[in-house]
Amino acid sequence: MKSDYQTAEILALAPLFLAGASFAIGTVLLLLCLVANQESNYYELCFYYVGCSFCINAVAFVGLMVSSFFYRSHQNQIIGNTMVLLINIPVIILYSYLLILFT
Repeated sequence: MKSDYQTAEILALAPLFLAGASFAIGTVLLLLCLVANQESNYYELCFYYVGCSFCINAVAFVGLMVSSFFYRSHQNQIIGNTMVLLINIPVIILYSYLLILFT
């Protein structure tokens, strides 16, 4: 069983992993949509990904902010890394705009 210290360390690093993975997958899908022809199903996949990514990042943001109050010793680190998830919001808006512009 993990100790509270190990759990807090995992919670502190989770937003960085989630934000990085979300950004990387979104960028690859955006590039795929921009290169693909108009008849492909990639556009639909990209729009679904944007919606799912927004929901997942929002739920993770709220969950991590709440959990930071339970792990006071790592609160600053958890909140600081959780703010990285907020960077994905303008990126999601930009990707949505580019998809709409090129469709």
